[in-house]
Amino acid sequence: MNAKAVVTSGIFTALICIFSAFSVPVGAVPVSLSLFAIVLVAVVIGARLAAFSVQVNALRHWE
Repeated sequence: MNAKAVVTSGIFTALICIFSAFSVPVGAVPVSLSLFAIVLVAVVIGARLAAFSVQVNALRHWE
């Protein structure tokens, strides 16, 4: 993985983090916008880097 890929996935990880703070009330259960962000990231940068971005985001929440 080169530096461009790491920086790109880092930017999209930040996008996932920002979108996860917002939710849309749909019926009884609110839907987080992080799902939309993950799909957007997968379309824009590809599945491999999107998976890496989601894993970095998951590690960010792990304590």
